Amino acid sequence: MKKLTAIIPTLLKDENLLNELICSLSSDNTVQEIIIINNNADKQFNYENPKVKIISKGQNLFVNPSWNLGVKEAKCEYIALVNDDIKIPDNLCSAVLNLFDDNTGIVGADTKNVINTRNENNEVIIDVSDKNIELSDNITLNPITFRPADFGIFMVFKKENYKPIPEELKIYFGDDWIIHWAQKMKKTNYVFSNQTIYHLGSLSSSHFSDWAKKESKIYKKYIYPPYKKIFSTYETWTHKGLFILGMNIGIRKKIN
Repeated sequence: MKKLTAIIPTLLKDENLLNELICSLSSDNTVQEIIIINNNADKQFNYENPKVKIISKGQNLFVNPSWNLGVKEAKCEYIALVNDDIKIPDNLCSAVLNLFDDNTGIVGADTKNVINTRNENNEVIIDVSDKNIELSDNITLNPITFRPADFGIFMVFKKENYKPIPEELKIYFGDDWIIHWAQKMKKTNYVFSNQTIYHLGSLSSSHFSDWAKKESKIYKKYIYPPYKKIFSTYETWTHKGLFILGMNIGIRKKIN
């Protein structure tokens, strides 16, 4: 049987939802270990379950460094990076892992099956407190050539395919980074479809526009290769392109 470690960074903004998520994951026979990264420096979190390991560093590590730490500590062959602001069906990890083969890279959530419960003003528009999500029998994997929205709220992969995210990237581009490196390893990335996930939003991290701009520059520095002054070609997860006389001409890859 394939064995999986689930990693959940959290700021403890909704402990009831977090407890429900842990309960769902721990009931899955594939999930052998659940690592909670407590990024709330002012609040302790406890959960009595032999599968659960809680790491508290007394500060907010932010999401990408939390993923790095969790993967480093993980004991299982497979990893699930899980948002703390989602409601999922039981045994979702097992259903996804059953579709893995040696060529599978990163498998993430399909935007078409993610139901966002807040509007653009962060107001709750769907109450999911009493909703029970059933696992669908017709789960499928669909290959992707571009990261869709909501992909990173639930991602599954083989631990050996994970390349640690650079320390300078704290919040943004973490999912792009690990997807890119899975592709560089000649793996095929997928979304899993026909499984409903409710996304409550605004729990794991805040949106900082200045951080996004800064981290975009850092990400590009790592992803785009050194180039010759006259002419060279390149390919990244999102683009194909070339450098001509110091100018970058990129063509965005087609979205499935």
